Amino acid sequence: MTRPRAGPLPSVPPGAESAEEGPLTADALRVSEGVTRVLVLDDLPENLRLMGELLASSPVEVSFAKSGEQALRLAARADFQLAILDLNLPDVEGFEVARRLRALLPACELVYCSSYNDRARRDRAFNEGAIDFIEKPFDLAATRQRLATHVERLALRARLRGEKDKLDTMIASMPDAVLSMDEQRRVVLWNAAAQRMFGLEAGQIEGCTLDILLPDLPAQALALPSSRALPTAPPLQTRARRADGQRLQVELTLSRWWQDGRAFTTCIVRDVSDRIRLLEELQRAKEQAEQANQAKSRFLANMSHEIRTPMNAIIGMTHLALPHAGDARIQEYLSKIQASARHLLGLVNDILDFSKIEADRLELEHIEFALSEVLDTFSSLVADKAAAKGLALVFDIAPEVPARLVGDPLRLGQVLINYGQNALKFTDRGEIRVAITADQQDAESVLLRVAVSDTGIGLSEAQQAQLFQSFHQGDASTSRRYGGTGLGLAIARRLATLMGGEVGVRSRPGEGSTFWFTARLGRVANAVS
Repeated sequence: MTRPRAGPLPSVPPGAESAEEGPLTADALRVSEGVTRVLVLDDLPENLRLMGELLASSPVEVSFAKSGEQALRLAARADFQLAILDLNLPDVEGFEVARRLRALLPACELVYCSSYNDRARRDRAFNEGAIDFIEKPFDLAATRQRLATHVERLALRARLRGEKDKLDTMIASMPDAVLSMDEQRRVVLWNAAAQRMFGLEAGQIEGCTLDILLPDLPAQALALPSSRALPTAPPLQTRARRADGQRLQVELTLSRWWQDGRAFTTCIVRDVSDRIRLLEELQRAKEQAEQANQAKSRFLANMSHEIRTPMNAIIGMTHLALPHAGDARIQEYLSKIQASARHLLGLVNDILDFSKIEADRLELEHIEFALSEVLDTFSSLVADKAAAKGLALVFDIAPEVPARLVGDPLRLGQVLINYGQNALKFTDRGEIRVAITADQQDAESVLLRVAVSDTGIGLSEAQQAQLFQSFHQGDASTSRRYGGTGLGLAIARRLATLMGGEVGVRSRPGEGSTFWFTARLGRVANAVS
């Protein structure tokens, strides 16, 4: 960037000499961003020198010309934003230079200088578009301030024009339609996406009213706050109408802006027809899947009921037949039939519970019960089997745990029994420990934590990640060796969730496992621990 320097200058400004003697180079014509290019025309070198000093403190790039023809040659090769012209020239009359200069640079602003300060000359200057008229000899302080004001205003205008160009480019490249309307809802600005969306040419969309393009938009939607602090309304959905009559589902965002005291409304219109259609298809698919799932659950519940009835008969009849079977081999057969029937009945019960949970048909009881009764039931089912394997069964009940609670003792015991049977299944030596604590409690409820620990085979991290999922076990070999459907832990997780708790496991291979769950239960007034 080349700027006039303060201090002594040569008798003839360098810009005037280079312009007269040869063509300007690209570097000489380059203007840095934010710098205003100024052309100074005066036939007297001392006036050119003085004008250079006056402009030295402003962010400008100055070119000097000593004659009207030289100034016009410079204007034909460079884009000047401001021209300071002496009206008293020996070769071309100053107003003629201004007229020809304006033809070359329509946006260039003109400041006239003259030692003849008659009213007619001044009026003609302003009538022909001058922004200022400076008298000679110059009042240095006043002239410097006036020129600095003009330069600052032009720089600000250039910045605003640059920002507007960037904004126009952004809006033009937006995939959404953008429409700006005046107070009569007539379209005054739009982008190419708006023409494509509505199927209109530029001449058709200009002046078109909003009720034609968005016929279903309620009038109150445009009633934005008059305050400039809240210019944007939340998005809303409506329908747009194309020129061919096709209706589109659109999402609309409205904002308000002001210019010259007038309010304008800008609409950003997004075509959401495909999205809505996809959402509708997903909703239909979801409803169909839910119906299919409910049908499956009803089928499982019905089948489980049909299977349970004969299985109960088999168990009952074998129980009655065992005392009357004199032959030891017949007793063995009947015992195996009874054991297999009980095992199959347990699987059917798991399937029935699972189907009820899946269908949201499982309801919990809310009754008062003694925790000791739940533990007695657990012990009656687990203790003998633990003793048969040589395992110790240990209960560790924290003293703060209430003796009586309010909830569903059957489902609480079901989760506990499931954990206990898993511990029995995977433990060959050591012990099974049941620990019960109260994590949180207040006057009305207690968060009971129940943990069942064993000294069995343990689980890897990968196996733990698959637990509590339907039909999942530690691995395929587990099902082959130990049996089971993989439903027990999934049911335990669902039941714990229904009771306001959660489930988890801590384990390491070869070191045993601790399966725990929590349940939010009610307290009984004046109940002891």
